[in-house]
Formats: sequence, structure tokens, C-alpha cells
Amino acid sequence: MADEGEALRNPSLLSPIKNLNGPNAPEFFRTLEETAPLGLWSKDQLVIITKLKLEGRARSFFEASLAGQVLNYDTLKEKFLNQFQNRDNFASCFMQFSTAVQLPSERVRDFASRIEGLAQNSFGDKTVEKGEMSKQLKDKMILSQFLAGLQPNLKAQMLIENPEDFAAAVELGDRIGMAQAMLTPNINVLDSRVENPHKVIEAVLTSGETVAKTLELVCKQLERLNDRMDKIEKKRRGTIRILMREVVRAVSDLL
Repeated sequence: MADEGEALRNPSLLSPIKNLNGPNAPEFFRTLEETAPLGLWSKDQLVIITKLKLEGRARSFFEASLAGQVLNYDTLKEKFLNQFQNRDNFASCFMQFSTAVQLPSERVRDFASRIEGLAQNSFGDKTVEKGEMSKQLKDKMILSQFLAGLQPNLKAQMLIENPEDFAAAVELGDRIGMAQAMLTPNINVLDSRVENPHKVIEAVLTSGETVAKTLELVCKQLERLNDRMDKIEKKRRGTIRILMREVVRAVSDLL
């Protein structure tokens, strides 16, 4: 594939081409293809130019759904045209947002970025500006879908912690994810046939993991879990006492 330097050898031909923002996809690709013969650009170079010209909803769509894929020009063009053939294609975008789940190998922050991109495709800033949706509701929906789409081993701990907003959830999820990632390689590198505990310890150390740091993170998670459970138990006991007082008062009134 051509590199970016080859695609930009004639910037005077690139400047008249407006950025691809999403809804203008048909106009963008038509102008690009009309200009391509003048610049002697190959289809590989058209892919590079398209990526350089992304902005707004088009960039969000690309980062959320297409980043990392090896796409030729015709396929890339088709995906953008299909995505933005209807500026009010809410149902399709919202379906992608509401069914998004974290992939097994996907980092928490990468999943969070994908969720934000899908939300941007579904709602966008103009939806909030027009008053069709409050920013508070939008933020709650993003947080809710982020938590719902996490891997089960992450989701359980996240629900216990109950983060207040999306930023806090991403930060917490990233810390938990890193702690779990530190433990997972140890399981993979250990041979199940190893029975000697000294060999087990040696295998853990040679895996490149810091055992002390791992245990510290796990202990902190357990402490937070215990604190959370204590609060729940105190609240439950308080509720029971209130109910008992109400029952006693009701019985006294009857007598």
C-alpha cells in the first residue's frame, strides 16, 4: 500500500476536497474520484486520503467500527455510504450501541472508546443541542451500556463498586482489568503437571509478573468489597429496625 507521503505529493489537489463528516459521504467520494485521475492516485492512495479527511461522525464511526480492519477502497466507500445513506438512521446506529459488548482481547479503555463512538453515531452532539435528549440522560445511557457490555469477570466487580459516572467507571475498570491481566498469564505459564511448590513459585516469577503488586491489588479489591458489604448489611439492619417499629406502633394502635 502507498504511504502517506505519496498521497500528499500534490496538496493543491487535496485542498478542494472537503472533509468526510458522514452525511456528506456521497459528495465526498464523488469529488475524490473526480480528482483522482488528475493526481494519478491509486485506490490504495484513496484509502489513505479518506482516512486523513475523516472528521465528526465519520471519524467516530470509523474508530468504533472499522479501525484495525484491512479494507480496500471500494469496501471502505461502501461501508460509509451504507452507514450515512440516511442522516436519521437512528435505529441501525442505536442497535449497534445497545448490543455492544467487550471482546475477549479488548482492553477496557478501547471498549470505552468504542462505546463513546457508537453513542456519538446514535445520538451525536446535535441531538443534545436540539433538546431531543438531555446530556444527563445521554451520559447515563453510555455508562449503563458500558457496564452492561463488560466481560462478566469485570462486570461483577464494577457493579459492586457502583461508579458514579462514565469517567470513573473507565478508570476503575482499567485498574481492575490490569489487576486481572497480571493474574491471567500466571495461569497460562504454569504447567498443571508441576507439583513441586518451589517450581510453581519459580514459574510465577519467570512469567514477568510482580507477585507482591498483584496481591496488593487483590487485597484492595477485597477490602472495598468488604466495606461495600458492611454498608449493605448496616442499611439492611436499619431498614429492619424501622419496619419493626412500624409494626409495634401498628399493633399498639390496634390494642
